[in-house]
Amino acid sequence: MTKSKFVKHAFFACMLLCSALPSCASKVKVPLPPVLRDNSEIQDVNGFLPQKVLIRTMTQSYCKYYDFVLVDGRIYSKKAGTDNWELFLKTGLPFSKGVGNKFETPAKIFEICADADSLYAFDDQGFIYGTFIADGAPERPFRWKKLFGFPKFNNLQQNDQVVSKRGWSMGCRRGDILWYEDIYGNQHHYGTMGLETLYFLTSDGMHIRFTDSGLPPDFSRQIEVPLDGRFISENISVSGDTIFLIGNRGTMFTRLIDFDTMGCDPMFFQYTYDKVPQKYSGREYLSNYSPWALPAEDWKRQEGINLEGKARLTKMISIAQTGLGNESRELRVAGTDKDGKTGFYSKMLNAAEWKFVPADLVLDESVFLNPQKEEIGPEAEFSYEGYLLKNGTRMNDVTCSITGVSLASEDKCSVSVRRGTEVFESTLFCVEKWTYMRRYDPGFDGTARYYFITPEFDAAAFAKYSEGFRALLEEIFGSRNHELFVFSAEVTEHYFQFDAFSQKRDLKDVIVNPNKYTFFAGRGGVSVKPELFKRGIVMDMPILKKSTDPSLMLEPGKTYSIRDRSEIETKIAGSTAYRDEIKAEIKMYKNYENRAGLSRWGYSVVDLLTKLTFLNQINFPKIKQITSFGDELMETNANSFANLASFRDWTYPNIIELLDERIHCYKKLIKDFDNNKIESVLDPRLKNNFSDFYQQAGLPVSAEEYSSRGTAVMQMITIIPYYPGYVLSTYSGEFVMVMLKDSVKKTLDYVPGQKHPLKIETSFITVSAADTDSEEKHLNDIDKASGTLVWDGTTLSLYSNKRVGKQLLFKSTSAE
Repeated sequence: MTKSKFVKHAFFACMLLCSALPSCASKVKVPLPPVLRDNSEIQDVNGFLPQKVLIRTMTQSYCKYYDFVLVDGRIYSKKAGTDNWELFLKTGLPFSKGVGNKFETPAKIFEICADADSLYAFDDQGFIYGTFIADGAPERPFRWKKLFGFPKFNNLQQNDQVVSKRGWSMGCRRGDILWYEDIYGNQHHYGTMGLETLYFLTSDGMHIRFTDSGLPPDFSRQIEVPLDGRFISENISVSGDTIFLIGNRGTMFTRLIDFDTMGCDPMFFQYTYDKVPQKYSGREYLSNYSPWALPAEDWKRQEGINLEGKARLTKMISIAQTGLGNESRELRVAGTDKDGKTGFYSKMLNAAEWKFVPADLVLDESVFLNPQKEEIGPEAEFSYEGYLLKNGTRMNDVTCSITGVSLASEDKCSVSVRRGTEVFESTLFCVEKWTYMRRYDPGFDGTARYYFITPEFDAAAFAKYSEGFRALLEEIFGSRNHELFVFSAEVTEHYFQFDAFSQKRDLKDVIVNPNKYTFFAGRGGVSVKPELFKRGIVMDMPILKKSTDPSLMLEPGKTYSIRDRSEIETKIAGSTAYRDEIKAEIKMYKNYENRAGLSRWGYSVVDLLTKLTFLNQINFPKIKQITSFGDELMETNANSFANLASFRDWTYPNIIELLDERIHCYKKLIKDFDNNKIESVLDPRLKNNFSDFYQQAGLPVSAEEYSSRGTAVMQMITIIPYYPGYVLSTYSGEFVMVMLKDSVKKTLDYVPGQKHPLKIETSFITVSAADTDSEEKHLNDIDKASGTLVWDGTTLSLYSNKRVGKQLLFKSTSAE
C-alpha cells in the first residue's frame, strides 16, 4: 500500500510487537499443496524465445522494461530494445544475496508475471519470489526476495484455495502510472511506495482472491466477480491493478480495484462517499492526501468482438499499462481472424472498436473459447433475516433483513428495518478492516470477516413514518447518510451482525447516554440470541470435524494381530499429529491475543501523545489518518483474537482429552505386540465421543425436574462428539452449557450400580435466549463458575460452587 517510509515506521511504532506475531494461518495447517504443473505447453502462446512477447500468460510475460519467458523451469529475459534472450541475472533462478535475505535456490520456476518495475515468480512448490527490475523502485533492483507482505514479511505459498486456479496475474501501481483516478474524476498521486497486488482466479472461475505487498501474506481476501458474483471467467490478466476477465462466450469485463482503492486502508488514506472538490492534479504529490471517493469503480463490460468466417477467440487475454492514469491500458485477446490466421484482437481500455493484429502465435485447441458453455453461474450472494437488539435486549416489534451480501473484501448490500407494516431501507457500503493476522478464509472457515460500514439512505423519508418508528430510525441512522465508517460489522456465511450507537445529543451537541443497537440476522432467519447462534456455528469448523475422521480410528473390541502393526502405528501417528496441531493452534491464538493486547496498548499511548500535541490534526505525513481509525482497527483485532482464543480454549482441550485416551489404547496394542503377543483386543470401552463414554457409565441422556415453577431439563449433547456434557434448560427459558471436566477417566473408572455416586467437576457457560435483564442476571451469577455433577444411579444433581457452600441448580425427578 502507498506508504512513505516515515509513516510505515510510525505505524510499526504504534503496533509495537505486531511484527513479532506468529506466522501460522488461522485455519488448521494446510498440507503442502501439490506441485505446480508445468503448463508451458499450453501457456507458451508466443512461441519459443519469441522476437517479442505479445500475450501475457503464466509462463510468458512483458512490461515496460523487459520481456520474460520460462524455458525448462528457468527465467529468460530480453531487455526492451534488444534482440538477445539470456538467463535472467545469469542463473534464471531466484537466489539470495545479502545479509538477512537467505533462502535456498529453488529447483525450478513454473509461473511468472511482470508488470511495471516488478517481477514475481512461483517455484514448483508454489512459493513466491519477487524482485524489482528498474531504478526508482522502492528497493534496490535485481535482488530476489522470498519474503512478502506487511507488517511481518513471510513466505507466501499457493495453497488449496488457489493452486488449481484458472489463472493469476500481478498488477503494479506506481510511478509509471503516477496517479489513480476515483469515480468522481479526482486524481491521486501514487505516493512514494506504490504497491504490487497478486490476483488469482479460482478453479470455479467465480472468485478472485488477492493479496498485496502491504497485507499479511495469505489468500483470505476476495473481490466479487461481475454480475453480482455470478460471472464465470475463463481467465484473468492484470496490469496497473486493472483486472481483465473473459468468459466462454467472449464476454469481457474490466475493473481497477485493489485494497487501497476499495477503501480498506483508512489509516493511510482519506476516504469519502461524497463528491469533494480536488485542488491538486495527479502529477502533484499532495493529491495523495486528498479524499479518495468511494465506492471504487464498478465492473465495466467491454465491447464485444465481432467474429466472421473462421474467426475465433481464446481465453489467452492480456492487459498492459501504457501510460499515466486509469485509462492507459491496452487489452489483447489471442485468436484467429476470418481467414483462420493467428494473432490478437486489440484496443485501448475505453476505445469502442477492436482491431486484429496478425501474429505468429501458438494456440492449442484447448485454449479456444466454447460459446456453448454457460457464462452465468448460480446465485452467489447471501440474504439474512433477523431482529434488532437495544443494549443487548431484543426489540420484539422490530425485524430486519440484509440482502445482496457477497462476503468479499468490498461489498454493497441492503438492510431493511421493519416494524409492523412500516419498512425503512438503506444501502450499506462495506469495506474490510485491515488486520495483521494471517487468515485462511474468514466468513467461511468459522471465523468472521470484519467490516467498516457506511450507510446511504434518504433522511427526508423519515417524515413518512409513525412517531415511534421515526424516533428509532433517527436515533440509529439520523444524519449518518454517507458518514464514513460509522458502523462496524462481523459477517459469516451464516450470520450478519452490525452495531450502531445512538446519536442522542445535549444542547452542547455532545452525545449523552448512548444506546447500542445491534442488527443480527441469519441465513434462513434466526430467533435465538447472537451468542447461542454463533456457538452453534463455530462448532462446525473443519478442524473440529476431524475429531471423528475414520482414517484416524480403529474399531473398539476388535482383535488385531501383528500383521496390523503398520496400520495401528499409522493411526497413532495421525492422531498424535492431529493433537499436536490442536495444541499449536491454541498456543498460536493465545500468542495473537497477548500480542494484540500489547499492540492496542502501545497504539493507545501513541494516539494519546499525538492528541496532546495536536499532531493528530496534521495529515502530513498522514498522522491524522493513522490516529483517526487506528484505535478501532486495533480494538477489533484484539477483540477478534480474544474471542478466537476463548473458543479454542474451551473446545480444543476436549478433543485432546478424547485423543489422549485413543492414543493410549492404541499404544497398548503395540505394547502387547512388543511383548510377543500375536493378537490383542482393542479395549471395547474406548469410545470416539463423550456421550458414548457417559452412556456406557449409565449417565442418563435426559433428566427432568418438575416443580410448581415449571420443568427444567438436563439434556446430554449427543450430536457433537467433542462436547463433554449437558445443556441445562431452566424454567424461564435460559440455557446453561454444563461442561464436564476430565470426564473420560472418571466415567471409565465408574461401575454402574456401585455404592459411591459418580461425581464430576463442571464448568458453566451461560447462553441465553431470554430477553429480560432479570433472567440474564441470574445466568451471570454462574457464568464461568465451577460446579459438580452427581449421579447416584437414580438421581442426577447439579451444584454450583459458591464461596460459602453449594447452590443446588438442578435435581432430577425423572431420568432416562
